[in-house]
Amino acid sequence: VGANLVTRKWGTDANSAEPYVTGVFFTEWTKIPANITPVMISLGYDGLQPRQIMQVLSALCKSVTIPGRTINKVEMQGLGGLRWSAPGQQDEDNNISMRFSELQDMPSHRIFHAWTRMIRDNRTGLSRLRGPGQYSIGNYSGTVYYWTTNPGGADIQFASCYTGVWPTKDPSDLFGH
Repeated sequence: VGANLVTRKWGTDANSAEPYVTGVFFTEWTKIPANITPVMISLGYDGLQPRQIMQVLSALCKSVTIPGRTINKVEMQGLGGLRWSAPGQQDEDNNISMRFSELQDMPSHRIFHAWTRMIRDNRTGLSRLRGPGQYSIGNYSGTVYYWTTNPGGADIQFASCYTGVWPTKDPSDLFGH
């Protein structure tokens, strides 16, 4: 390590350290609510089957922000008002944010519009998941894998799986001009 502590120059013949440079990221949806298809049809859209929906979402995803973790501190006060702190509990956010490209006939919008209407209809406030036990997270959420690779696209550098994923927004506001 030696002088590199000061210069922060890495990658010489004698001392090699490759920076973390991602090549690309990937998402693969492995579960999507089956009830999205009938809702899409009821809205007058072509009813994509769940497998097609998963493929569209995987192909059109253009950015992902995953949850971070924070160590919260506990602050103490000593005599004379002197303050000091120590590590407290760890807090992990539970939101994943994804952005999607859009294509002609708006498949991204149609999927998320139908998905949010399935969870809660914007006109009635009622869920379209009716019947005993239908309104449960297993019936309105999905599962998505996310991973990044090195620039060559072959070696996975980071990977995670998110379950219980459901949209919090109907993206209709994106069509304003």
